[in-house]
Amino acid sequence: SATLSMAFAAARFAYKMLDALNGADNRVECAYVRSTETPAAYFATPLLLGKNGVEKNLGIPKTIEYEAQLIENAMPELQSNIKKGIEFMSK
Repeated sequence: SATLSMAFAAARFAYKMLDALNGADNRVECAYVRSTETPAAYFATPLLLGKNGVEKNLGIPKTIEYEAQLIENAMPELQSNIKKGIEFMSK
């Protein structure tokens, strides 16, 4: 289910973050974060996690033309959803 998938992703991210905060090196996990990788204000990308939290946004991995087109096609709806989320949270 979608709820179980989101819970698993959150648990996996939390586990890796705690591992990194406790000194483990080179922990990488994907997360939906504020980003300049695309025209959207937020995007899911791999993050390098370290003892200080998010050390670096590793950006969008190399994509083939088809994948790049899918990302471009998703932008209008993604930006619309981000706008709705920001408006909802500012109420």
